[in-house]
Amino acid sequence: MTTPTTPWGELLTWPQQPASLLITGATGYLGRNYLFWRARLGGRFFVLVRAASTDEARDRIAAGLAECASSYNLPAPDPNVLARIECLVGDITAPLGGIDDCTRERLVEEGIDSVWHCAASLRFQRRHRSSIRRVNVDGSRNIIDLSHAIGARRFVHVSTAYVAGQQRGEIAESLHSLDQEFNSEYEDSKCAAEHMVANRCAEHGLDYTILRPSVILGPSVTRLSGGSRFGVYGLYSELFRFQAVLSRLGTQVEIPGSKDATINLVPIDQIILDMLRLEHIGFGPQKIRHLIGCHDYSVRTLTELLQEMLTLPAMKFVEMGSEKVRSPIQLLFDRRMTFYRSYTQTNKRFVRSLPPPDGVFPADLKVYLKAFEAELVDEQEGATLERHRVTADDGLALSVGTTGSPMKPVVVLANAYGMPAQFMTPLARRLASDFRVVTWETRWVPALTHRFNPARCGSDVHASDLTSILDHFGIKEASLVGWSSGVQVVLRAIHVLGRRVRSAVLLNGTVSIDEARKIPITEFERNLRKLAPQVESNKRVAEQYCKLIYGRRVTDVADEDRSRIAELLAATDPYLLHMTSAPFRDPDTLYRYAHMLTRMFEEPELHAVDPMPPILVYAGKQDLISHVQIGVHLRGLMPTSELLIDPEGDHFAHFYEDRVADMIRSFIHQSLASRSKSLHRHDLDTRTTYIGLREL
Repeated sequence: MTTPTTPWGELLTWPQQPASLLITGATGYLGRNYLFWRARLGGRFFVLVRAASTDEARDRIAAGLAECASSYNLPAPDPNVLARIECLVGDITAPLGGIDDCTRERLVEEGIDSVWHCAASLRFQRRHRSSIRRVNVDGSRNIIDLSHAIGARRFVHVSTAYVAGQQRGEIAESLHSLDQEFNSEYEDSKCAAEHMVANRCAEHGLDYTILRPSVILGPSVTRLSGGSRFGVYGLYSELFRFQAVLSRLGTQVEIPGSKDATINLVPIDQIILDMLRLEHIGFGPQKIRHLIGCHDYSVRTLTELLQEMLTLPAMKFVEMGSEKVRSPIQLLFDRRMTFYRSYTQTNKRFVRSLPPPDGVFPADLKVYLKAFEAELVDEQEGATLERHRVTADDGLALSVGTTGSPMKPVVVLANAYGMPAQFMTPLARRLASDFRVVTWETRWVPALTHRFNPARCGSDVHASDLTSILDHFGIKEASLVGWSSGVQVVLRAIHVLGRRVRSAVLLNGTVSIDEARKIPITEFERNLRKLAPQVESNKRVAEQYCKLIYGRRVTDVADEDRSRIAELLAATDPYLLHMTSAPFRDPDTLYRYAHMLTRMFEEPELHAVDPMPPILVYAGKQDLISHVQIGVHLRGLMPTSELLIDPEGDHFAHFYEDRVADMIRSFIHQSLASRSKSLHRHDLDTRTTYIGLREL
């Protein structure tokens, strides 16, 4: 193992640089690291942040810089440094970044030396193509136009070395063809953005530099991740969470790739030092620079290291084309590996014209990953909410989680049947600044610490559990948020609790529907409605289906049911497999889960009551689990409710997207201010378009 050394000795000898810079993406990983170190050299910084207010933007920047400091074992920037950073609320997807005339005039007077465009969408799925390109291509164009409008001298665009797509061999520091094969929409969009940068900057007579980092590790001086969850960290965290799932596989999960494939790894502090050096020397005439490590790492060796560290005997690296028949879990794993194909399938050798940096050796990488695993363990232990034991009306012990101040209004999150509370944790954290947030583990699944009672699987029982939770904490009134089948629980609770429900938000509802209405449903729900009654009828069927899911030989399952199971799993997000697989972990959980779903689908349709609280119905057009028309139907059942359709929302938007929490926060605050007023239409964010009922 090499001894950690600081690459910053040279930097500390440089004179102060008083230039004024505009930076996008300063809340992201690379952007905040650049701002953290660049601010130490002097100057004034204007950071464009998508936020509800300047105060929120300032808090986010301060939090990001504090996390940077922690990753280097350094103190957070002092107030004098923060005073030289001004936050501009805007959005790169808006023309000129959403910056108004007055602010642009002030930036002109400031004399911006350069604009550093670090913001990007890291999504990679083809189904998000329009959203990805709106951020990565159109957003870059908007910031170039802003740079020109404020008279900036240079535009610096942060791209990725993997715009090379499926190319092999030596990768030059030049533009790549747009006609090549790419591994993901992310690569495609970043390549298109580079071409756009070159053309647009030429039109404006604006100097530009394109920077291409490879796969980024945390600081070399500490080997900490610094908060990154991408690249090798993303792969490791997924495997870390998959351990329990993979351990149950009847066959080994395969990572297909090329035996000579390599991955280039570079610490974040080396990238930042390269960026600062380029600025220090005036960038030079070369337009494109690879910011890479000096050694390439064998993907096969990396896979073996991951397998060793995570004790995953069920995982192996195989040559492309030698894969066996894929089990449903393997197919899900393959989908999630799409983002990493650039690493596993090609041998790329990136040209580097900058001076060679220190390398990352196998022993170094093991230290990085061990440190990251410790972070994941700490995160996992701290990710759960504050736990409480609450006794339900039938004596069953419920596991309840809370966060936020008890002095604030209460929001209760009703999770989908059978899903662990971690599904609610990101949303709870986002809402905790404004509310006291409460959620709980649904009885029967995922909890297994009590004897199963098939007669108590209906939504009335879950609504009764919710009532017990409110009574336990002495909560007189609460706003309810239900997700997926949790929407059924919220609808039932509205009937049970009456005026104790101040407002309700229904996210991606999966609910009981009167069959006579002929409401469209997804293929996922159609399969679920067919399979659940079969599984709940006999534990042996549950055992056979569970074996099939994990790739074991099963002879007496119909081919059409095999297909249905594969399609069920294909509709879920593979990144969340460690959570979505909870109902399928063994025959008993699958048997219980099937009972819960069957009872829900058999229940009479829940209608409006008088009085109804203010209700917001949210549906996503990209939802493969709950059809968007179910949202339309729920809106029709409750005439005083509002329907919001998100063109880019999928079933798990509440887990990933800050904008869903912003929507909930805004709606609940409005309902708290006035229960009698209907919700006025508001934006999830400036990138979201609303579609009314008449347009469906």
